[in-house]
Amino acid sequence: MGLFIRRARWMAILAICLGLTGCRSPVDMPPKDIVTRSIDGLSGEDHFAFKGMTEIRTGEREVLTKKLRFEGQVQHHEGLHMRLVSHPEKENTTTTRWNPIRLLEQLGEAKTTVERVESNKSLYTLNAGEGMAPKERGVTEPTFPLDEALAFRIHVDPTDAKKMFEERLWQDYELVVIPRKKVLEVQNKLSKADAAQLEMQLNQAASSHRSNLKSLLRSCKVDAQYLLWVDRKSQLPLRLDGKMKVYYNGKKSVSETIRTVSEFTRTR
Repeated sequence: MGLFIRRARWMAILAICLGLTGCRSPVDMPPKDIVTRSIDGLSGEDHFAFKGMTEIRTGEREVLTKKLRFEGQVQHHEGLHMRLVSHPEKENTTTTRWNPIRLLEQLGEAKTTVERVESNKSLYTLNAGEGMAPKERGVTEPTFPLDEALAFRIHVDPTDAKKMFEERLWQDYELVVIPRKKVLEVQNKLSKADAAQLEMQLNQAASSHRSNLKSLLRSCKVDAQYLLWVDRKSQLPLRLDGKMKVYYNGKKSVSETIRTVSEFTRTR
């Protein structure tokens, strides 16, 4: 639903700009308005591709525990297609959690503060002051000339950042933790009674895990910052670079750092 609303909004903005000779260039607009228009604009595009990566690090020293790569495309009549590039069956996760289109929509819906930053310096601003080299955090160089883009730093309100994190985590959880699916995978090797017993045990374990996860999320705090590069000409997103810090029980030592990088390319 959000995609269609944003597409309609973008078409309305475009109609106004085409009808008025005084429509301002993006450089003259407030940063938040530029970001909103850019996100809405991508929702109005029918043909584009994207690729990216995500890393999950734990603790104060941010030890790398998981790294994923993904790619996808949007085509007018076929919708969104996305896949994890490396061994998705071993990752215990799904594309739903890492969908960069949904992430852009969430940023458009969330309460945020936005500021313009210099393109040639913005790449490392998410890591500034943390005492670690950018390469240790998986920072990759943009594939487009930086002078062709405007860069914006987006800081998400902590309450909305937590909502974003929980939404994506629970969507992933519901697709991964399916006791009945596990039973079906082995039921041919079990008697009917053993299969029923196994399903009961798995359901109990899933219920307990869900309760523990709810309790953990209830006390967690989330800080999320993003960098959005916007094409100067098309005013569409070129790259989204983000870092989300999740603190459990209010302790830095019990934390996760989720880093995401996505690049977008028009295919027509």
